[in-house]
Amino acid sequence: MLLASLLAPATAPARSAELPAVAVPERIGADGRASREGAGGTVFFLRLARSGVAAVGAAHSFDLAQLAAAPSVEFRLGRTGKRVARSTRFLAPPGRPFVDLGGSLRDDFVLFKLDASPVGARVLEPSGIGAARKGERVRLLGVPAMEAQDEDALYGRIVAVQPARLEIDLDVNTDLRGWGGAPVLSEKTGLVLGLLEAAWPEGNRLRLGAAPLDGVLAAAAAPLDEGRGVPFAAFAPAGAATARAAAPASDARRSSSGDAQARAPAAAPAPADDDSKTAAEDEDENVEEQPRAGPPAPRGDAPLIRSERATARLELAIDYPGSGEVFGGGTGGFVAGRALAVLGEFSRFDVVLVLDTSGSTSDMTGVDVNGNGITGERGISGLFRGQDAGDSVLAAEVAAARQLLQSLDPRVARVGLVSFSGSPSAPPGTIVIGARDGPPAVTEVPLTSDYARVERGLDAILSRGPYGGTHMAAGLDQAVIELLGLRGGLSQPDADATRIVLYLTDGLPTLPVDAALGPNVQAAVRAAERARKAGVRVHTFALGAEALSGPIAPVEMAERTGGLFTPVREPGDIGRVIEEVNLANIEELSVRNATTGKDADELTLGPDGSFRALVPLAPGKNRIEVTARASDGSQRSEVVLLQYAPDAEMPDVPPEYVGARNALLEKRLATLKQVSVDIDRQAAEERRRELALEIERERAAALERAAIQRKELRIEPAQDDERP
Repeated sequence: MLLASLLAPATAPARSAELPAVAVPERIGADGRASREGAGGTVFFLRLARSGVAAVGAAHSFDLAQLAAAPSVEFRLGRTGKRVARSTRFLAPPGRPFVDLGGSLRDDFVLFKLDASPVGARVLEPSGIGAARKGERVRLLGVPAMEAQDEDALYGRIVAVQPARLEIDLDVNTDLRGWGGAPVLSEKTGLVLGLLEAAWPEGNRLRLGAAPLDGVLAAAAAPLDEGRGVPFAAFAPAGAATARAAAPASDARRSSSGDAQARAPAAAPAPADDDSKTAAEDEDENVEEQPRAGPPAPRGDAPLIRSERATARLELAIDYPGSGEVFGGGTGGFVAGRALAVLGEFSRFDVVLVLDTSGSTSDMTGVDVNGNGITGERGISGLFRGQDAGDSVLAAEVAAARQLLQSLDPRVARVGLVSFSGSPSAPPGTIVIGARDGPPAVTEVPLTSDYARVERGLDAILSRGPYGGTHMAAGLDQAVIELLGLRGGLSQPDADATRIVLYLTDGLPTLPVDAALGPNVQAAVRAAERARKAGVRVHTFALGAEALSGPIAPVEMAERTGGLFTPVREPGDIGRVIEEVNLANIEELSVRNATTGKDADELTLGPDGSFRALVPLAPGKNRIEVTARASDGSQRSEVVLLQYAPDAEMPDVPPEYVGARNALLEKRLATLKQVSVDIDRQAAEERRRELALEIERERAAALERAAIQRKELRIEPAQDDERP
C-alpha cells in the first residue's frame, strides 16, 4: 500500500536567491474566464536550442478536448497567482498519457510555445540525451496542491535508468498531488534530466517514475511550423489523426520510442478491471485514483497515484535512517518513522484544536503551569495574592496544545486552531462594560503544516485572555467549517484526510440562549450531529469540577461522532492527559537493538503514530528492530541495519528531524543527570497509571450524570446505525 498519500509535504524550500522555475497552468476560455479544469499538475520553463523557451508539462495532466477549445493557457505562480507566461500554441504534437493504450512515460509530455519569455520565473537548462545516471542525486521542483507555495523541492536518488523511464527513490515519503510534470534536476549540475509522471510503493519508500528528457528534446528538435507552433484547436480529438499526419517526425519518434516494456511499464500502476470491483470499493476511490486505460477523461490535477482495495491493516515505516547508514560519536543511532493502524490508505490527519476562552478559564489551576516558580492560588485568596495568569485554566489549555504540537509530524498532520467564548445578549438600551465585538467562535489559525504559525495563534489567545460565556456549539461548528473548507472558514480542505477535533472546555454551555441549559445542550448536540454527518470525529476534554458537574454536552459531542470523552478533574493535568491522545490506533511501540538486546534509551510516540528513538549501538553491524502493536492486537515489525564506528562522524539528519533528535538528546541528558533514574521512572509510571485509573473513574461517574441529564433534558440518543 502506498505510504505517500498520507504524508504532508516534507520538503526543502526553494533556494532563496532564485526565482521559481515552475508554475500552475490555467485554461482561458473564449469568454476570458480562467479555469484549471482540464489543465493541472506542474509545468516548468525549459530553454531549447532551436525554439527558445517552452513550457513543459505531463500530457496526462491535461484534457486535450478542453485544451483544444481554449484560445490560450496562462501559467501562474502557485502562491501569489501572478501570471508569468502565456501560450496559444503547441510547440510539438501533444504526447500520449502513459495510462492510455500504447502510452509510455517517455512520451507523456506537452510542449507549449510561449508568447514571450517568462517574467518573474527562471528558465531551466536541459541535460543531454541519455544524461541520467543510476545513483545520481536529484532534486524535483513542484507546486504542491495542499500548500500554497510558488516552488517546493523534493530530493531523492535515481535507482534505475531505462530508455523509456527513470526510477527514483525519494528521501522522504510525501504527498504528490500537484506534482505531475514536475522537473527532475541533477543535484550536481542543476540540469533537467526528466519530468515526474507516476508513483508507486516500493517497500517502505515511495518510488517515482519519471520520463527521461529524451522525448522532449527529440520533439523539440522537429518543432511545428519551424518553431512557431500550431494553435491548440489543430489538435482537437476529432482532428488528431490529420494533425499527426502533418508531423511525421513526431510519429516516427512515437513509434520507435517504446519497446514492450515501455508500452506497459511496471512503473505505472496497472489499470483495474471495472467489473472486478464492488460498489463499496467504487465509493472508496477518490480524486487521486489513476485514470483507466481508454479515452482520456478530464484530468484536472495530475493524478499520480491509484487507490488500492481498502482493508484494515497495520502500517509501519522506518523513514530514517536508510539501511547501512554509518553512525559515529557516543549518542547512539537516531531512528524515526511512523506506525498506523488504518482502513484503506496510509492516511493524513487534519486536526483542529478548539479551546474554551470563556471567562471561567481565568480560574487558577493550582499548578505552576508556566514554570515561573509562582503558583497561582485558587479561591478567594487568589483575589488578593498568588494570582498568576500563566497558571490559569486557559494557560493550561494553551500549554497542552503546545505539547501536542511537539508530538505531531507536520508532514502527516495539519493543525488548525479555533477559540470560542461568546457574549450574552444585553437588554435594549444597556451597555456591557468590557464587551467584545465579534462572533462567539474564531478561527485563530487555519489548517496548516506550519506549526510555528499555530504557536503564534496560541500566543494571541493568551494575550487576549479569558472573556464571556461558553458557546460550545459555535466552537464545534467553526472547527467543522475549517475541516470541510466551507464558507466562513480559512482552510483549504483535504478530502482524503482523517478529520479530528480536539475540544477542550472547563464549563457548561451558557449560550446561545442566556442561562438556559437545555437549549444550549441541544445546540451542542445538533452541532455534533452536523460533525458526524461530515465525517468529523470529536474528542472532548472536560476540565475541572464545573465541567464535570454536568458533562452531558461534551459526552454527547464525543459519543455521537465516535470520539472519546475524557474527564480531567484537575485542569493542571491536561498536559499529561493530552499526551495519551491516540489518533493512529497504536497500543504499543518498541525500538530495540537486536544485536545487543538493548531497548532504545529514549523513545517518543506521537498521537499520529510518528515515533523517534535513540538506540545504543555496538561497534560494527547493528540490527535495529521496530515493533508496533495495534489496538486490535495485530503486530508488525520492521528492521534497519546500521553501522557503528566510534571514530566516524555523525551522519547528517534531514532538516525535518533535527528538532526531534535534539529534543531526545536533551531528554537523555536530563535523564543521565538524575541520581535515581529507575526510581524516578517507576514513580512517573505509577503516577501515569494512577491518572489513568482516575480518568476511568471520572468517566464512569460523568457518564452516569450524563444519563440522568439526558432524561431530564429529553436528549434523544444517537441511532446506532448512524454512528461512524
